[in-house]
Amino acid sequence: MFYYEIVRLDTNQPSDKDSFEQVKKWVKRGWTRKALEHLAEWDYGHENIDTARANGTIRNTILDDREHGDRIIKEQDGYFLCEASCPSGLYEAYYLVRGILAEGLPYFTENE
Repeated sequence: MFYYEIVRLDTNQPSDKDSFEQVKKWVKRGWTRKALEHLAEWDYGHENIDTARANGTIRNTILDDREHGDRIIKEQDGYFLCEASCPSGLYEAYYLVRGILAEGLPYFTENE
């Protein structure tokens, strides 16, 4: 199984600030299903997979292994709602991940 991000909202994206704040509010209230379903609206299917492949962001783990302190908040219908934050508080993000089988990847081989 491989994983790719569908959408990431973070404190460094002024254009998505409202969406980030809304998702953050829902998570703080415990409305994680609502947050996950909201982020799932960015799931454009194969377009997301192609983008992840082009960016080299298809990975073997649900959580972004470049980050420390990330955690899975909710899993539903094959989606994983994750949270990232840095101890200093300068960075916060919510991101949605989905898993796919290797055969679901166009032109993907185990050796890539």
